[in-house]
Amino acid sequence: MVSWHDILGWHPAALDTTVGDLNERGNGLRDAADHLDDARTALQSRGETVSAAQRATEKNSADTNVSVSLLSELSMATAQASSGVADVETRVHECKSLEAIKELVIHTAGIVSIAAPRQQRINEMFRIDATAGFVMQNQAIRDRDHLSGEVTDSVRRAVEVDNTYHGRLSAVERGDVTAERADAFAQGLPDLPQPGWSDREVAAWWNSLTVEEQQQIIDKHPDAIGNLDGIDGRSRDKANMNRLSKLIEEAEKELAEAKKGRSVAYPGLSAANSAVQDAQDRLNDLYTIRDTRAAGGQLLLLDASGPEGVRAAIATGDVDSAKYVATLVPGMTTNVHDSMAGMVSDTTRLRNITSIEQGIPAEDIAMVSWIGYDAPQTVGEVAFTGRAHDGAGNLNRFVEGMHASRAYGDHGDPRMTVFGHSYGSTTAGMGMRDVNVGVVDDLVMFGSPGSGVQDVREYNVAGQTYVSAVDSHDWVQGVGPDATFGKNPTKVDGIEHLSNDDGIRNHWSLNPFSRHSTYLRVPEGQDSTGILSDFAAVIAGNK
Repeated sequence: MVSWHDILGWHPAALDTTVGDLNERGNGLRDAADHLDDARTALQSRGETVSAAQRATEKNSADTNVSVSLLSELSMATAQASSGVADVETRVHECKSLEAIKELVIHTAGIVSIAAPRQQRINEMFRIDATAGFVMQNQAIRDRDHLSGEVTDSVRRAVEVDNTYHGRLSAVERGDVTAERADAFAQGLPDLPQPGWSDREVAAWWNSLTVEEQQQIIDKHPDAIGNLDGIDGRSRDKANMNRLSKLIEEAEKELAEAKKGRSVAYPGLSAANSAVQDAQDRLNDLYTIRDTRAAGGQLLLLDASGPEGVRAAIATGDVDSAKYVATLVPGMTTNVHDSMAGMVSDTTRLRNITSIEQGIPAEDIAMVSWIGYDAPQTVGEVAFTGRAHDGAGNLNRFVEGMHASRAYGDHGDPRMTVFGHSYGSTTAGMGMRDVNVGVVDDLVMFGSPGSGVQDVREYNVAGQTYVSAVDSHDWVQGVGPDATFGKNPTKVDGIEHLSNDDGIRNHWSLNPFSRHSTYLRVPEGQDSTGILSDFAAVIAGNK
């Protein structure tokens, strides 16, 4: 029976390595099966000897195909288990963080108690004020019971993962797997990704296919993989570029149809005029993506399904091979049409500064401009955190997908940094509170209204959390209520403070927000700033 003590050491790395090995062996067996098929086809002569050779070849081919199916099922089962283990590992980490934050103790058997220092303070309060002591004691009991429930849920999840993996391994041992093979794709696996797959299962499936098979899916089913987390960046880019031309064509037709019903006499009262504006906005978004991507990079996200504008992510550099990958999450008023080109320019500048100042070849650095959520566009929207919560989930899936694709790729796990600006820092903070451990190394927040947490130990980042805040004319800093936006990161213990030097000297302005957008910029005549130099050092792991 799985216990709390057992899962303290759970980590998916060994399972990820096994998936890679299984895929490599499976691909070797597939090549052997293809050779056997070719050999059987080549035996065109007649006679008893040839017939015997054909029967032997057919049997060997069938046996090999069954072996490939077994390896495919074993690979997918192990990828599913790896995802489950990663989930358990994250739950354990969060329990340990809560243990430290709330001054509790998780004992070896999984029993939770109140830590001695906290209990001592409660006892002292009882001697001073019995009512206050009861309040403190009851809160401690609630915290203890909450953590106890989290520990129980972690163990329950671990049992589920263990039982599921055992069941699939038993099926492989019995040979109870599908041995059929479609003409173009791998034995024992579906030809397209399945609903409910984790990013690791997607990555395992994709890496089990040949380059030719992957290309067929990119050409014939780009919608299936363009935004699918777990697919490598090059493949997503190819699929999304295929999709982009079709989406532009559809949007142009949509705009033409909407214009036919437009009211010229009463432009402000016509619903058709609103449809024209929506269609034009959608088309402008797509044109911006096309033009920005034309300069190079990778189109990693292209989501035109929402009502509030197209979502997109464009990488400068190669996210599949770069040793350092950083993702920028923007804030209020950000949208693809108005912001994507500027974001790519900013991230390209930071990439170049990182390369020069940290002595890293540019090809080892990839920067992602991520507009993967509907950022608030008005003051009314920015006052609430619903969009940050939604964006946090999208961000988590995106970075976890990059991590999974690298786990089963050729270049290993990169050093991954997430940057969040303005409302995007709250989005990123909430995301790093829930992201799987081992995915993101560092978090950087700047111009932040709130950190998304109350305690730095809530973040699931492997390295350090940083904040940059200019010393004037950025009234966005800390403006969000602590209860909803999280504490102002400049006031959270344990967060490391980066430079606040944006290169601007003797700044004077009546606009209290005039330096809110200067963090990633370089004043004319300068090569860098203190802020950008520090950001570069974080990306390189040298801060």
